[in-house]
Amino acid sequence: MITRAPVSRRRALGRRLAAFCARIRPGNTAELASLVLYMGEEIDRRERMLDAALRATAEGPGERVPVRR
Repeated sequence: MITRAPVSRRRALGRRLAAFCARIRPGNTAELASLVLYMGEEIDRRERMLDAALRATAEGPGERVPVRR
C-alpha cells in the first residue's frame, strides 16, 4: 500500500489557490489582486473561527484532565 507524504498547510493552500485560479481564469492583474485579497480574508476568517473553537474547548487554569491508569 502506498501512503502519501504529509503536505504542509502552505503547499496545500497553494495547490487549492492554483486550482481555483484555473477555474475562474482572472482576466487581468486587478482581478487577480482582488482574488488574492479575498482568499486572504477567507483564510483569516477560518483561522479566527478555529481559534475561537479551540479556546472554547480548552481547559481553564487550574482545571486538570484526570489521568486514567
